Amino acid sequence: MGRGIPNALDKIFSLYRPISPEEYSQVLLTMETPISQYLIDKYSSIKDLFGIDNKIRLADFVACARASERTQQWESLKEIADLAKRQYPTLMLSDYYLGRYYEETGNPKRALRMFQGAFNKAEYDFITLDLLTDRANKIKTDFGY
Repeated sequence: MGRGIPNALDKIFSLYRPISPEEYSQVLLTMETPISQYLIDKYSSIKDLFGIDNKIRLADFVACARASERTQQWESLKEIADLAKRQYPTLMLSDYYLGRYYEETGNPKRALRMFQGAFNKAEYDFITLDLLTDRANKIKTDFGY
């Protein structure tokens, strides 16, 4: 009984936790449906079950975006970037992921504009001004813009 109550609470609130490494590898990387829909459904379920209308965690955005890049779900990456833009408009997050989307879908001019447009926004995690500058410069040299 000493372990039963904590285990039950852990199961009840497992949905509320950030995306774990196990969830990333076992769920996100093996999904047939869009990864962005998983993110939307997760936070809709949290709202329905717990009545909490939180913003999507930044770590969850990064995990889902990485999984989208790794599985080459580019439309899902675009949807994640759009969600990030609505919830965190002052961060470089959405501009970086939209830039990545445009890079991979063959629109380097738009990718360049997205990377350059984020220069005045706040950095987050690995998405820094240096990273965006490097990406923009690479596009300029590759395509001669």
